[in-house]
Amino acid sequence: MQQRFSSLKILVCLLLCTFLFSQTSHAGRVVKVKGKKIYILLTSDEAETTQKGDRLYLTSKSGKKRALVIVRKMKGQKVLAQLKKGKAKKGLYTKFKASKKKKMMADDVGYEDASTIAQAEEDEGGRPELLFGLMGGYGMASQDVTTSGT
Repeated sequence: MQQRFSSLKILVCLLLCTFLFSQTSHAGRVVKVKGKKIYILLTSDEAETTQKGDRLYLTSKSGKKRALVIVRKMKGQKVLAQLKKGKAKKGLYTKFKASKKKKMMADDVGYEDASTIAQAEEDEGGRPELLFGLMGGYGMASQDVTTSGT
């Protein structure tokens, strides 16, 4: 009984630590704010993906967006950013904001619009004039409810 109780304590402590430190473990942190210049220390994962010109949100512990900054200089995990919107203060966390250009590039990978495919086939002359297709489906659903008298 004593062994079960101690292992339960360990499990509760691990879960508690996981919830307490989960938000801060994967985020960069604002180290210093001087006017519109913000000094940020990123994690190694964020430092690999972040580049000059990227936009970052500064969020509170609860996840609420407080400011928007643009990365101006980078050296390793240290970042010098410029405040674009909002109010920055020491202790806020970073959250990456994907730019529209990067989103569009991610959407284009491996996919083409049907109209561009059709136009390309038409220009090549490899597409026949008439196409036919067939589609069918069958569905059956039933539900029986039996009640037992009590």
